[in-house]
Amino acid sequence: MYRRLINWLANKSDDPAELRNAPRIQKPGVVVYYWDGATPSGRQLRDISLTGAYLYTPERWYPGTVVRLLIQPGETDCADAGSAPPGSVSLQARVVWHGLDGMALEFLFQGPAERKILEDLVAKSQKNRPSSPDSGVGPRARLAGGEAA
Repeated sequence: MYRRLINWLANKSDDPAELRNAPRIQKPGVVVYYWDGATPSGRQLRDISLTGAYLYTPERWYPGTVVRLLIQPGETDCADAGSAPPGSVSLQARVVWHGLDGMALEFLFQGPAERKILEDLVAKSQKNRPSSPDSGVGPRARLAGGEAA
């Protein structure tokens, strides 16, 4: 209640999609796997940052649900469910909110090593993609180094 009042007074949005803690990379070149009781299949991300991501999925878990994700480069396959392929990161994430086509997740890093692997993975995936005006890639959407202005 108070947050809405403060946001209104500060002329900020109440939309959860606009309450960002870090700059986002649009359409990252990574694939996400998670186990939901069926055979895992690769899912795409709408965007990603060092604090979370928006996952395209038909699933709608309750906000607060913690799920284990395997995030890997888009060109690799999830061949062995027992171990993560090189250049991948397996980490936990918490469901924050739902959209019409997926859900927003907050990463729950177990240590700085997981965060560094994710940072390297996303940076490498961006390096292999051509930049376009609507890709979100550029000086205002840096993931590593400095914060975007």
